[in-house]
This record gives sequence, C-alpha cells and structure tokens, in this order.
Amino acid sequence: MKVETLEDWNSQLSQQYVISTCIQSFYLVIGVVGNILVIVLYRTKMESKNDDRYFIPAIAIIDLIGCMFSITLSLLNNERPVMFPGSFTCKLIQFGTCSSIISSLFMLLVISIQRFQKICRPFGFQMNLNHKRFATAVAVLLACSFSIPMLLLYQRIEVKHETKNITGYICGSAPGTEKLGDSTRAILITVEVGAVFSMTIFYALVGRKLIEQFKMSRKLHDINSVSGTSNSGSNERSTIRTVVTIDAEVTDQSSKTDTDKKTFLRMDSRKESCSNNSKNNSTKVKDRKKSTNSARRYSVMFMVISLIAILCYIPPWTFVILEAKDSNFWRSLTYEEVQIFLTIRRLYIVNHIANPFIYGFFDQKFRGEVKSLLCSCKCR
Repeated sequence: MKVETLEDWNSQLSQQYVISTCIQSFYLVIGVVGNILVIVLYRTKMESKNDDRYFIPAIAIIDLIGCMFSITLSLLNNERPVMFPGSFTCKLIQFGTCSSIISSLFMLLVISIQRFQKICRPFGFQMNLNHKRFATAVAVLLACSFSIPMLLLYQRIEVKHETKNITGYICGSAPGTEKLGDSTRAILITVEVGAVFSMTIFYALVGRKLIEQFKMSRKLHDINSVSGTSNSGSNERSTIRTVVTIDAEVTDQSSKTDTDKKTFLRMDSRKESCSNNSKNNSTKVKDRKKSTNSARRYSVMFMVISLIAILCYIPPWTFVILEAKDSNFWRSLTYEEVQIFLTIRRLYIVNHIANPFIYGFFDQKFRGEVKSLLCSCKCR
C-alpha cells in the first residue's frame, strides 16, 4: 500500500491488527454482557445475607470497568495506531486500566484473607458487613493511588514516519519521564507480585485445611457406614425381645388402673417430645453441614478465580519488562509474531471476562437464574 497521508499510514498499520481487533471485540461483548448479568442477578434475584457471595458483585463491577477501559485502549491502539484522539483520552484510559487491574488483585487478596479466616480460623475474628465494605473501599482507593502516576506519565506524543514527512500521534510515555516511568513500573510490579504472593500463602493454608477436612469427613462416613450395619442387627434382636415381652404381659392389661394409663400418657408425650427434639437436631445438623459445604465450595471457587488471575497477569508483566528494555521491541517482530505476542500481551483482559463463567460453574443458584432468564427471553 502506497503511503501518502497520515490516513494511509494509519490504515497500513491497522491492517496488521485485524486479528487482534476481532479478538478484543469478542472480549468486549462477552465481558460486558457477562459482568452486567452477574451484577443484576446477584443484586436482585440472589440478594441475601449469604456471607460467601458478598464480594461477587463488587468484583463484577471492577471487572466491568476494567473490561471497558482496557479493551477500549486496545481497540484504539489497533484502529488508530498513529491517530490517537488526544492526551486527555490517553491519560484517562491508562489510569482506568491500571486502577482496574490493581483493584482486581487487591480485592482477590481481601477475599483470600476472608476465606482464610472462615476456613482456618472459624472461631477467631471474622469480617462483618462493615469490615467488608471498608476493605473494599480501601482496596479501590489504594489501587487508584498507585495509578496516579499514569496521569503524569502518559500523553499523546508525536511519531515520525521512517521515510515520509508524516507526523502521527500515539498514546505513550511523555518525553523526559523515563526515570519516573521505570520507578513506577518497578513499584507496580512489586505491589502486584506481593499481592499474588500473599494470596498464594493464604490459599495454600486454606487448601491444606480443606484437604484435612475432606479426609476427616471420609473417615467419619466410613465409620458411620460400619456402625449403621451393626446397629441394624441389634435393632432386629431388640424388636424380637420387645414382641415376646408384650405377648407375655397381654393378660395383665385388664388389671391396669387409671393411674397406669396416665403414666403411659406421660411416657408417650415424653417420647413425642424426644422425637421432635431429635428431628430438630437432625435439621440443625443438616443445615450446618449444608453451610459448611457451601463455604468449602466458594473457597474453591475463589481459589480458581485467583489462579486464573495470576496466570493472566504473568505474561503481560513479562512484556512490560521487555518493552521497558527495548523501545523498538514491537517494530522488530514479523507479522505472525505481532499477532501472537499481542494476544499474549493483552491476556490480562481475560481476567475481567472469565469470572462470570466460573460463577456459573460453581454457583448452582446463579446458573439456575441465568437459565430462567434465557428461557423467559426465548418465550417472548
């Protein structure tokens, strides 16, 4: 393609990112629809005092914001690689993208602490509603504070065509901010790695506790199975003895007095009371078991969410370091390498769109509400 104008140059470069643009557009649709669905259903259809679900809408809001900012940045870089709109847009999108990434990690760290308290320290300090709100606010405010340098570092800067007298504009680091940029990247990566390391420790302890509880429940199940078999035999023998005793005492029933009848009535009422207490205790045990299983299931769910987040952030961190060391890193790549590396470079976006699918897998009620919503839409 012959380049004569800025538009020609921009069109030539944007053609290299067609595959990436298609992928990012797909991410945008899935991420926006999925996270809005999570927010609406958990806030309306599934609103409850369930301790395990509290953080889910908060994470969905952060993921929705992160999805919109990060994908908008990617699409602008793809479609307008040398015609970026303006400095304000550049600063705002960079700040929003950075804030959402750090907020997501900090929220996952808060959740890992809460799961550790609930599973490993069930009789110790537990987060109440106010604690959770405060922790959420602190996580978001800290993330925004760490992202403030983005407002100083990034702006729309000029770039020159290699052979033509054409000037383009990209969203990049402002001239003279190299030292600040290096320091900021080092701090951000350190903070993010620290959050990941802390999460790993907390979830390792939670995972070990869950394994111990699983082994203990298996042992109790085996013991109950054996005792249940032996009890059935003893119950049969007891029944035979009772029948014989009753037959032997039938002839004496006519001589029972009114006092004896009252005694039997009192005994029957006691039996009924014991039976009711037994049923109530059985119900309480079932409810407690259900609550424990729910806590374990949500702990595993949040462990999976954190693991996916870690896997999505490690490759982009690698590219951030490579870009900092070599400013011409992307220019030295072939077309095929650009497509592959660009997809990996933006893998962090997957963290913002994957969570609704994880909720659907682990949360049966959420899955049922989604099915009901889809069925109602089809009927219309």
